[in-house]
Amino acid sequence: MLDLTRPLIIRKAKDGSDVYMHKDEPGLYWDAHGRSVPEDVAATAGFKVSEERRAKLLAEAEEKARIAREQRVDEEIAKETKEKSQGTKPLIVDGISFVLQGNGKGRFDIYADGKKINDKMLLEVDVAPFAKAWLAK
Repeated sequence: MLDLTRPLIIRKAKDGSDVYMHKDEPGLYWDAHGRSVPEDVAATAGFKVSEERRAKLLAEAEEKARIAREQRVDEEIAKETKEKSQGTKPLIVDGISFVLQGNGKGRFDIYADGKKINDKMLLEVDVAPFAKAWLAK
């Protein structure tokens, strides 16, 4: 779609019509009404269609690669987060050793000497204060 707030290149086609191309979107051609213009008409207006088609395809490929990279990174972060919140990990409070058992959703049970000491699963930030309070009993 034609956007007059972005830089444009305007050229006259052989039929007398104006052909527009945004500088940041090479290979996409528009008429004054925002309708798409075929590449052959753009070529008659003096646009370098083959070079601009190549630039357009490269930009599309780069965008797809960027999206794929972002998805991979997001999946890695989600996996790391899940791994951190699943399984067991040690916790030492005031010299006493506890074991945290995660449920994979960021909540934990606390075990002391192999026995569960909490009634409800806790967020990781609440684990150490709970263990200190339990020791104070």
